[in-house]
Amino acid sequence: MSIPYLKKDKGGSYFVVHDQPFLPLGGELHNSSGSDLKYLEEHVWPALRPLGGNFYLTPVYWEFLEPQEGVFDFTLVDGVIAQARREKVKLGLLWFGTWKNGASDYLPVWLKQDHDRYFLARDEKGRPINAVSTFCEEVRRLDVRAFSALMRHLKEMDGQENTVITVQVENEVGIWMHDRDFCEQANKAFAEEIPQEVSERFGLSGTWEEAFGKKACDQFEAYQFAGYVETVAVAGKAEYPIPMFVNCVATLGEFCPAGGPNYGAHQMWMAFAPSIDFFSPDVYAPEFQEICTHFV
Repeated sequence: MSIPYLKKDKGGSYFVVHDQPFLPLGGELHNSSGSDLKYLEEHVWPALRPLGGNFYLTPVYWEFLEPQEGVFDFTLVDGVIAQARREKVKLGLLWFGTWKNGASDYLPVWLKQDHDRYFLARDEKGRPINAVSTFCEEVRRLDVRAFSALMRHLKEMDGQENTVITVQVENEVGIWMHDRDFCEQANKAFAEEIPQEVSERFGLSGTWEEAFGKKACDQFEAYQFAGYVETVAVAGKAEYPIPMFVNCVATLGEFCPAGGPNYGAHQMWMAFAPSIDFFSPDVYAPEFQEICTHFV
C-alpha cells in the first residue's frame, strides 16, 4: 500500500490515498483550536459532524512540539490524529514553524528568549519586524530539525493508516506591510547581482532592481522565502514524502505579503521550491472565482 500522493493527469492533480482517488471536502480549524484536545472533543468535533466533511486542516505548533530544545512532545499531534481516526476523517497539518501569517509568534519560548541565536527582518527605517529574517540560518536549521522530527514521527505512527494526507510548510510567508526585508544581510543581497540560478532561469541580469524593475522587492523576497521553505520541505520529505503545500494571502493587485507564493511569484517559487507540490490561496477578497483561476 502506497503513502498518500498527488497524481497528475490531463485534468489536473488529485489526491490518492490507500491507492484510491480522494477528494478532500471540509474546512480549517481556527488557529488555536488544535492546541487543546479537550476543547476539540467538547466543541470542535460536535460542530464539524453535522457538516459531513471528510478532511480538515489543523495546526501543529512548533512551541508545543519542542517545548525544550531538542525534546519533542507529540501528545497534541497524536491526540488530534486519534480523534480524526475515530471521526473517520483525514487531516492536513499546518506547520506553524518559523512563520505564521508572516510573523514569528510560534517559535518555542526557549528560542524566543535567546536573542543571540536569531535576528528579525527590518522595515524601511531599520526597525525590527515581528518576523525572523530569511537570512537567519540558525532558525532555519532549528526549524529543519523540528519539522524533520514531526515528519519522522508521522511516518512511524501514521505511515500505514494515512490519516494525515498532506502538510503545509510554514503559513502565509512573506513580508507583511513592507516592501521587503531591510536587514543588513538583505540590503547587501538586494544590491548585488541576481544569483546565477535566477539569471539562468529568467534570462535576466543585473541587480534585482535592474532585472525585475517594479517587481524587484517581491521577486527578491519570493526567492528568499522559497529557498528557506524548500530547505525545510526537503528535510521533511526525506523522512516521509507525503504531499506538501504552501498557502498565501491572495488578492487581485491589493495587499499581499512581499515574497509570498501569490500568483505573481509562482514562477520563482516553482523554480526554487520544487519540493512544494501545490499552492493554496487564502482568499480575503470577494473575487473568489477569479483569484482561484490563477491557482489552477
